[in-house]
Amino acid sequence: MTSRLTPTDLLLNTLREELTRERVSPLRNKMLIQKLKTNIQILKAEFEQLKGREALSTGTKTISDTNAEYQNNLVQNLEAQIETLKEVLVKSFMVFTTYFKELATESDLRMKFEEELNRVQEQLRSFKGLSGEKHIQELKECYDRKLGKALEDHRYTPIIHKISPESNRGSQKSQMFPTSDIDSEAERALTPAEMKDLKEELAGAHLSYETVCSHVLDLQAKLTDMEGKYEASCQMVNEAFQKVAETLELAKQTADERDAAIIEQVDTARELEQLRALVEKLADEAGKRAREEVDKERTQLQMELDRVKSGLEHDFQITRDLDNQISGQLDLRFEHTLQRAHQAEGERDELKLKLETCQLAHERAISCKQQEIEHLLEEQRALKDRLDNAETLRSSVEERLRQQLNAMRTIEQQSMETKRRSETSQRSALQQVLLAHQAAELRDAESKRRIEVLEKTSQQSLQGWREVLGKQQLLVERWKSEAHTLAGQLEQQGIALHAEVERYKAKALQAEKRLEQLEHKKAGLARKRNC
Repeated sequence: MTSRLTPTDLLLNTLREELTRERVSPLRNKMLIQKLKTNIQILKAEFEQLKGREALSTGTKTISDTNAEYQNNLVQNLEAQIETLKEVLVKSFMVFTTYFKELATESDLRMKFEEELNRVQEQLRSFKGLSGEKHIQELKECYDRKLGKALEDHRYTPIIHKISPESNRGSQKSQMFPTSDIDSEAERALTPAEMKDLKEELAGAHLSYETVCSHVLDLQAKLTDMEGKYEASCQMVNEAFQKVAETLELAKQTADERDAAIIEQVDTARELEQLRALVEKLADEAGKRAREEVDKERTQLQMELDRVKSGLEHDFQITRDLDNQISGQLDLRFEHTLQRAHQAEGERDELKLKLETCQLAHERAISCKQQEIEHLLEEQRALKDRLDNAETLRSSVEERLRQQLNAMRTIEQQSMETKRRSETSQRSALQQVLLAHQAAELRDAESKRRIEVLEKTSQQSLQGWREVLGKQQLLVERWKSEAHTLAGQLEQQGIALHAEVERYKAKALQAEKRLEQLEHKKAGLARKRNC
C-alpha cells in the first residue's frame, strides 16, 4: 500500500533539507524550531481527525476494543509530546539563565571600568596640580628680583659711596657682590681702572639680564602653548567622562530592561507549566471518560443481545413444541410466537436507536473536549508568542550592550590618546622646568611613576576586556551548538510522529474494512431472515 504525502510531510521534508544543506544562524534555528512546533500541532490535529473517524466506526465489540486501544495510544503520544515540549522549555530556560549570568558578569566589569576611569580622572586632576606654571612664575619673579637688585647696586655704587641696608640685604640674598668689597669701596675713592671694571661688569650684567629676559619670554610662550594643549586635553577628558557617564546610564537602563525581561520570562515559564498540567489533566479525563462510556455501552449491548437471544431460543422451542399439537392450537400459538418475535425485533430496534443516541452523545462530548483542547492550544500559542517577544527583547538588549561595549572601547582609545598627549605635555613642561631649576626632577620622577601606574592599570583593563570578548565568543558558539542539537531532536520527533500517523492511518483503513465486512454480514443475515 503506497502512502501519499500530506502537507505536513512536505513541511518536514523541507525543514530537513534546510537543516542538512547549510549551517544556519541561531535566529534561523529558532525559526525552524517554531516551524517544527507548528508541524507538531498539525500532527495533533490529524490525530484528532483519525480519532473522530474511528469514533464514528465503533459499533461492535472488535471496533470498540480497537477504539479503546487507539485512544490509549493517542493519550500516551500526547503525554510524550508534552514531556518533550517541557524538556525543550527547560533547556531554553537554562540557556537564558546562563546568558543572564554572563550579563551580570559584564555589569560587574563595567562597574570596575567606571571605578578605574574615576581613578584616572583623580590622577589627571593631581597632574593638573603638578603643572609647572606656578613654578615657572616663581622662577621668573626670583630672577626679576635678583636682576633688579643687581642693577640697582651697580647703578648707585659709582655715585653714592654709602650703600643702603636694602641694597646690602639684596646683595646678601643674591651673593653676587660681597658686602666686604662694597664697604671697602665706600671708604676709599675709586680709581679710573676700577671705574672701567665696574662699567664692564655693569654691561655684562645688562647683557645677562637681556638674555634672561629673552629666555623668560620663550618660557612664557612655551608655557602658554602648553596651557592651551593642557586645556584641550582636559576638555577631551571631560568629554570622555561625559560619554562614559551616558554609557553607564544607558547600561543601567539596559539592566533594568533585562530584569524586566527575566521576570516576564519566569512568568511565561510558570504559565506554560500550568498550561501543560491542565492539558495533561484534560487528556486523562477525556481518555478515562471515553473508556468508561465504551465499556458501559459494550456491557449493555451484550446483555441486551443475550436477552434477545434467549427469548428467540425460547420462542423457537415453543414453536417446535407446538408442531406436535392440534392445528387450531398450533395456529394460535404460532400467531402468539410471531407477535413475540415482532416485539423482540421492536426491542432490538429500540436498543439500536439507544446505541446510536449514546454514540452521538459520546461524539458530542469528544467534540466539546476537542474544542477545550484547541482553546488551550491557542492559549499555549499566545504564551509562545510572548516568549518570542521576550526573545526579541533579549536580542535588542544584547545589541544595545554590544553597542555600549563598542562605545566604551572608543572612549578607552580616546582616553589613551588623551593620556598620551597629557603625558607628552607634562614631560615637555617638566623638561622646561628642569632647565630652569633642578628641583623639578623630583616632580618629574613622581609624574613618571604615576604614568607607569596608569599604563599598568590600562593594560590590566585591556586584558580584562579581551577576556570578556573571549567569553562572549564562547557563549555564542555554545548557543549555536545547542540550537543545532535542539533542531535535530525536533526533527527526529517529527519523523517519529509522521511514522506514527502512517501507522494510525493503516489501522483506520483496517477498521473501515472490518466495518464494511460486518455491514455485509448484517445485510446477509437480514436477507436470510426475510427469506
